[in-house]
Amino acid sequence: MLHIYREPRVYSGASCILCKVVISLSDIKELERKVLKFLFNHPWEYVPGRVLQGLFGVDHNTLQKIINRLRRKGFIIFSHRRKGYLFKVPDDLSRAQDFMISALVGGFWWHAEYFSLVTSTRDMAKEYAEDWGVPSGFMIVAEEMTDAKGRFGKRWYAPEGGLWFTIVLRPKRFDVLALIPIAMTAAIADAIKLITDIAVKIRWPNDIIHNNRKLGIIVVEPNIYYDRINYVLLSVFLNVNNKIPKNVSDIGISLKELWGKPVPRVVLYKVIIHHFAQYYYYLKVKLHNLVLNAWRRHSETLGRYVRIETPAEVIEGRAIDISSDNALVIKCKDGREILVYPDEVRKLTYIEESSS
Repeated sequence: MLHIYREPRVYSGASCILCKVVISLSDIKELERKVLKFLFNHPWEYVPGRVLQGLFGVDHNTLQKIINRLRRKGFIIFSHRRKGYLFKVPDDLSRAQDFMISALVGGFWWHAEYFSLVTSTRDMAKEYAEDWGVPSGFMIVAEEMTDAKGRFGKRWYAPEGGLWFTIVLRPKRFDVLALIPIAMTAAIADAIKLITDIAVKIRWPNDIIHNNRKLGIIVVEPNIYYDRINYVLLSVFLNVNNKIPKNVSDIGISLKELWGKPVPRVVLYKVIIHHFAQYYYYLKVKLHNLVLNAWRRHSETLGRYVRIETPAEVIEGRAIDISSDNALVIKCKDGREILVYPDEVRKLTYIEESSS
């Protein structure tokens, strides 16, 4: 049942008549954050535009600009001429496609197929990619997985309440393929910050972290024939509202535990896809630095002293940057700079500077 938000009396009448002012981009972003927080506190209610104008000291045009910016980032905000704005926060993943991007974004259409229970979204997406030839942007979304695996076949617990999905991508260039993990981890961190105001970190090469506890991982599996990329499977496993098993509660955590209340998964999913679509587009048009800089903003690894175990050797040094092909740049104690690629890494740990 929908409700109409009843504004406090202080905002009625002439108190909502505001002077037009020039607002900077930084002010717009701050207002965007405040408006979003207010809407999250009043979901499924119509909030009159004059209430938002009075609360945040903006005119109609500025408010509309903020609402449109939030819509472009994936938030589901309906407007009614008389009633105002309605913020939808659905959590039913079976309706994910209903709220999916309704236009061509990132160069292709996005489509989500939902299943209540699968062994693995990756396995099902692989079948669709190989047997049905689905295009870029096709996604398998599941409520629960019984046999989810991360890198090197490590088991991932994926019960009801999490966000588990796999995207089929068909990039034509290898430089795009290399930075798909960078684009998705940055998109996840952006989306979580925007929705919950929680600053999560990215641990290279594929982990989403908060205070040394794992929120999620991404797994990229390309299918390559000689010098041609047939398809790429991009899997996202993110702890949202699901319970963390006691045996891994010291190393794992959910967004619900961090935020203190359930996170609307469809909204989170849609915002992640919007951010990723934008970054993927940047990769396609060779604006790699925009994606790399977004990743750098969220990186937990850069600036830290690390020990990386590879099949051939153990490398120690300070992680100073990420390269344009997703290699971690390590500056060793002897001054050498070494590039380490994700498929070489068996284990990455942080060490004290004195021991490097």
